[in-house]
Amino acid sequence: MNTVIENVSVIDNAQKFQDLLDIRENNTPYFFEKIFAAKSWSEKIIAKRKFKLLKKIHNQIESMLYEDEKICFLTSGVQQSFVESIFLGNLAYYINRRAFICTTHRIIIIQISVGNKPMSLLAQIDYAAIDKIESKLTGKCKIKFKNGKTSIFSNMPKSDRIAIKEVIDFLRGTFNAEAPENAGFENLCPNCFIKIEGYPAKCHTCNKEFKSVAKAAWLSFIFPGLGDLYLGSHTVFAVIEMLVMIFIWVGYFAPEKGEEPRGLLEYFIGALIIIGLLHTFAGLGTRLIARKGIYPVK
Repeated sequence: MNTVIENVSVIDNAQKFQDLLDIRENNTPYFFEKIFAAKSWSEKIIAKRKFKLLKKIHNQIESMLYEDEKICFLTSGVQQSFVESIFLGNLAYYINRRAFICTTHRIIIIQISVGNKPMSLLAQIDYAAIDKIESKLTGKCKIKFKNGKTSIFSNMPKSDRIAIKEVIDFLRGTFNAEAPENAGFENLCPNCFIKIEGYPAKCHTCNKEFKSVAKAAWLSFIFPGLGDLYLGSHTVFAVIEMLVMIFIWVGYFAPEKGEEPRGLLEYFIGALIIIGLLHTFAGLGTRLIARKGIYPVK
């Protein structure tokens, strides 16, 4: 991977995306005229958003690139999952925001915050692993892999959904090599950017430790929000969840004025119901979040 790229300061120094259009790709790893292709008024608005995104994440992108890798396209969206929307609700939108970077070798996927700040989770998709890509009328971009799995992304501008399909179809056609068996959405080490299989305790290359899926799930089962706090990807939501649960438990054990104290058995049965419903639900939700990628131990 590249650790230093010459002239990367051109992005930091640029005030608007038009400042980058005259820069030749041999000076940077970017095809700026393709990334910021904007003819219509609406496309210029999208290009401005991409410029703001690139300003925030270009250092992360450049640290991940291979020696001869070039960037052809950039957009952002939300990685969608029906199961996650049930367990996580609106939180799913915030943890599933992704930047999509189409390069000459692969698609790099970076988790981003609402403010476009790069976060912990990194992934890639090998072009050879893609069976086809579809732009849906419902506003979704659907990637079907040769292993039978599917990834769906929403909140992506229509022009970008069309453009990314054309870019991926073109680049996919340039790769004749067969994809590795079961290749699809591949998690990367947040430290050395090597592909990670499963959810190991540490990276086999850089030896950096990762956070445990099981530990995160059990912590949230013990007390909702605790596992999310351990993962560290959405601390504010974790604290809110913990405060809500404290309120629920205090409210359960504190009798109202004039109310007769409940018996020990009644308290016990009620507590089991709360744990069985809320704590189990929280544990399963945290498990889904923990399996979104590889979380580094800071």
